[in-house]
Amino acid sequence: MTLQSYRKRWSHAPGASHYAAAEAGVRTTPPIAVPTLVIRGAPDRCNDPSTSLERASFTGSYRRLELPGVGHFPQREAAASVVEAILAALAQAA
Repeated sequence: MTLQSYRKRWSHAPGASHYAAAEAGVRTTPPIAVPTLVIRGAPDRCNDPSTSLERASFTGSYRRLELPGVGHFPQREAAASVVEAILAALAQAA
């Protein structure tokens, strides 16, 4: 099932028909209004950074941080950088 999820996400396979209604609902979700911090590993080989939600999906403040040399698990691979970014975002929101 996990492999199918990645294949569908990258347009290498069709989605399962029993998820069609859920996918349609996601496409009509309103923009996200809360302050948002997206932290990604720049060379993430599981989820290419280009596949994540774009700025247009958010109406509140938005910051996207791509950590160089960090892969799929930034919280494990660069814990100090992730904590620093979260603390900075919280301080800015206060």
